[in-house]
Amino acid sequence: MIQVGTLIIATLGILGLSHQALAAPSAEVAQGPTLVARAPIDIKRKYKRYVALGDSYSAGPGNEAGGEIKDAGIKHPPEVTNCYVTDGGWPNQLQTGKNWQFQFSACTGYNTTDIKKYQIDGAASKFENPDLVTLTLGGNNKEAFLNVVLKCPYGVLPKPCTEAINAARETIEGIGPEIQQTVLAARDKNRNGGPRTVVVMGYPTFYQEDGRIIDCISPARREEINALVTSLNEKLKGVTETINGEDSDEGVDVLFADPNNPKIGNPDEDASFDNHRFCERKERAFFAGWPDSSRYLFRAAFTIGVFHPTKDGHYVMAAAAQNQIATLDPLPE
Repeated sequence: MIQVGTLIIATLGILGLSHQALAAPSAEVAQGPTLVARAPIDIKRKYKRYVALGDSYSAGPGNEAGGEIKDAGIKHPPEVTNCYVTDGGWPNQLQTGKNWQFQFSACTGYNTTDIKKYQIDGAASKFENPDLVTLTLGGNNKEAFLNVVLKCPYGVLPKPCTEAINAARETIEGIGPEIQQTVLAARDKNRNGGPRTVVVMGYPTFYQEDGRIIDCISPARREEINALVTSLNEKLKGVTETINGEDSDEGVDVLFADPNNPKIGNPDEDASFDNHRFCERKERAFFAGWPDSSRYLFRAAFTIGVFHPTKDGHYVMAAAAQNQIATLDPLPE
């Protein structure tokens, strides 16, 4: 039987919300199912410099087959000891095979303010006039999602779960202005009049609501937690629409990419989180950490990757970004 203390250890790094140092992925950790070979993400637009910002959902600590990438060299808060950036993170998959200058500045544990302060505005941010910027943000604010996944997934106590969900709703409700400030900074910082594309990536919902495996939480709880993710995604999308409307800037495209949209314009029939979320018994999970098998259970207990997309999941996110970029006109030569 899984002990409650073990579950707490397992979830300390969920969403990268804790700045505490956890065990990095190790070759000794049992691995998940073999990944399907994937073609590189095809981008028709010719970018020159790409900067990837954001939190753990860009950094990629859930990649069971991803090696860690050397730290980007930007200044971090003193409590951050490892950003857990991996080569399976969707920004790296997005740029693979391209002749772009690539700066991977995302860091596990960063909230919206951290991203602006350290990854964009910081003196050592290396945010040097990119023409493509991507970011994930909002999931770490006030540790809202951390508290939800600490107190809800195994259904030990219903009241703390309900309280955590209500607190997360309140956080998300007021998060819009802070997100907008950070996205505007990503749009405007060090821009020398040239074109720039900013892609704001949403978060994948955790649960398959109509699936059922042993130890999965109730359908009602799955719906509530998924609704929180959807609500945050709506805030992110709303910010991009506001910026493109009231605060538009000629030459800049600010896009929202939804990783939950199965029609992402990719020929791979499995390029979707559908049928690969928690509460399903499938050959390949697109999230790390749910005990579908002992292979994932060990990752849940001893690494920061729990409740993060696997390399397959990050491929879906890269393809979602690709789909949005494909809607833009070609850049001038």
